[in-house]
Amino acid sequence: MRLGARADLAAAIQHVRAANPAGEQQLYANWQQMQYMLSMFSVQNQPLDNGRYPELSWTNPVTFLTA
Repeated sequence: MRLGARADLAAAIQHVRAANPAGEQQLYANWQQMQYMLSMFSVQNQPLDNGRYPELSWTNPVTFLTA
């Protein structure tokens, strides 16, 4: 199953939970893994303020990986 949007994932979680009521008593039910991913993609973080660290020089990924 390919899920495109967070709303699709939320709907899939509801479907899996409804299809397996015994999962509510399991330590690590299948839907909990999906819920974790939904939570990680739904977080609203503040933008990074890299200007707070003027003494640091940032390295791009290519330079880092080829060093």
